[in-house]
Amino acid sequence: PERSITIVDKDRALERCMQDVLSPGSIVGVDSEWRPTLCTGGHARIGLLQLSTASHAYLLDMVVLPKRCNQKLLQRLFSGLFTSKKVLVLGMLVTLLQA
Repeated sequence: PERSITIVDKDRALERCMQDVLSPGSIVGVDSEWRPTLCTGGHARIGLLQLSTASHAYLLDMVVLPKRCNQKLLQRLFSGLFTSKKVLVLGMLVTLLQA
């Protein structure tokens, strides 16, 4: 259902996301989309980060979120997500090598 998806582009939505994904015992699926790099040697930047629990998906707009939100909140989210022993994070890394 549409209510189970939240676009995170402001502090209030980020706080709701943090409460859900950082609760002890959470299992969080992680996926990302990258902005294309059109020039040689350019660095790709993450455009969208999806964090999903069993009941909700949070779409973090990483293009505007760092400009609009409280940076300490964003740091707390990533620190808690990737260092907590009480939250299980699941994802897949795909690396494409150019021959």
